[in-house]
Amino acid sequence: MTLCMNCKFLQEVLMFNCRSITHAVIASAICQRPSLSSLSVTDFKEARERENVTSCFIDSLMSLKRLTCLDLSYSCITDSLLYSLTLAALPLRKLVLQGRCQYTYTGISCFLSKCRSLQHLDIQRAKFLNDRRFNVLCAFLGDLVSINVSGCDKLTNSAFFALLRNCPLLTEIRMESTNIGAFEVSKLEVLNLSDSRIDDGALYAISKSCPRLLHLDLEGCHHVTEKGVRLVLDKCIHLRELNLEYCRKVSADTVAKMILLRPSLREIIAPPLLSL
Repeated sequence: MTLCMNCKFLQEVLMFNCRSITHAVIASAICQRPSLSSLSVTDFKEARERENVTSCFIDSLMSLKRLTCLDLSYSCITDSLLYSLTLAALPLRKLVLQGRCQYTYTGISCFLSKCRSLQHLDIQRAKFLNDRRFNVLCAFLGDLVSINVSGCDKLTNSAFFALLRNCPLLTEIRMESTNIGAFEVSKLEVLNLSDSRIDDGALYAISKSCPRLLHLDLEGCHHVTEKGVRLVLDKCIHLRELNLEYCRKVSADTVAKMILLRPSLREIIAPPLLSL
């Protein structure tokens, strides 16, 4: 709190793993510096009288009229907090809510329908999301540049297509541990599909229609074979990073030939027991 009080030009506050700090202390600190543009408070302690303290914390957030980045990962995120943020109409560009998901579809839908300025959204492990609900949310995300919905295991190909239809500015999609399968992609630079059901058919689509791809993460994709990897290496001419860890159907020979097939590669994470 002393830092917030004395640092007149303070713009950004980051507090990670603050389990010994209560809502009330954080709220008091925030109120000392209403000009903050970025606030990251992760894994903070929940006091016994949660409702009263949470109300105090929410009120302090609403006072940050210049806030463009808010990260509340692994903290107590409720619908009440999201409703209040909606009413505050903060100029948020980045919102991170990964972790303990105590909010519901109703809360996040209300917020996103009003906050159309978001460019970066992270709602990992929002287990209530399915394709139908996600398709509705995508209609509110026209300015989105990056999104992370990893761990939302009810999302399938339909969710991916909804992003492509509604979010023309997207350059990064993270959908780890979802039920996504084969799909066609557009002009992405970063694509993380680790632990998904992607197969060679999907990689063929990527190889044809993703010329700007720089980073491809296929860790734990057990249906991918060396044929699919070769297609990506042949067509994705700017590819710089490739993760094939735990891709059990990719052989040592394929890994050894990768740099020859795609000279732009700078980092390769090989399957286990293989050496370059």
